[in-house]
Amino acid sequence: MKASYTILFILFTVVSFLFSCNNEKDTKPSKTTSKETKVTDAKQEVVFYINDRPVTRGRLYGANLETAINNEIIYEMALKENLHEQQEIKDRVELFKKNIIVGKIKFKLIKEYLANNPVTDDQIDTYYEQIKHKYSRLDLTHIMLDDEETANNIHKLISNAENIEGVLEEQKESGINIVTKNLNETRNYDKYFKSGLEVGKISDPIKGTNKYNIYKIENITYTPLEQIKQQLRYQLTSKNRLKAVNQYVEKSKKENNFNIKKVN
Repeated sequence: MKASYTILFILFTVVSFLFSCNNEKDTKPSKTTSKETKVTDAKQEVVFYINDRPVTRGRLYGANLETAINNEIIYEMALKENLHEQQEIKDRVELFKKNIIVGKIKFKLIKEYLANNPVTDDQIDTYYEQIKHKYSRLDLTHIMLDDEETANNIHKLISNAENIEGVLEEQKESGINIVTKNLNETRNYDKYFKSGLEVGKISDPIKGTNKYNIYKIENITYTPLEQIKQQLRYQLTSKNRLKAVNQYVEKSKKENNFNIKKVN
């Protein structure tokens, strides 16, 4: 158990160190405000020494002083046990290092792409028209039938009928077991109408637990755009984040002739 805690601490320390190194390497001469200078100076302030090794405030990473001292002591003991030489530790450090570097590049790519390609109101309007069915509430007539053959026959009869209720009543009188009920303001039923939503549209027969089901749209209510505009903006922004990374990857593959072979 002690070794496990020690390993976790070493990983945390190394990752923190890598973040610190990355930040130092990326620092370029630029105009800085007095506030930024004060923050930098505060991070460089030495808060304690351990075996003459200074530990700055920036290396505390939010921990209080006593916790930081305890962590440094544990770290020194771990070094004496040569845990940092274990292959497992080296492999994990390398993985963390790779993730940090990749994450930093992704952050830069996404930041630049979003700055140059902000989501516009016109894009939101177009996107809303494409996906508004997902934010619909449907009033339905639900028709339940005993078996697939009956469901298919009834579906054919009502698909082109002007008076569906009359057709169903006739079939009931002929001895066919048909149960109908009204479903009001239902959600997630749009999936049964793959060609789009339209009042009067009839779904294909759908196998349920004990019955075959057919649905007819009686009324459609869409969530107004203004109520979900920010949600849609976030969705489009997320798509742009993926686009920024994917475009960079595709360009890099072409320009550098990366040869990727998937094993499975």
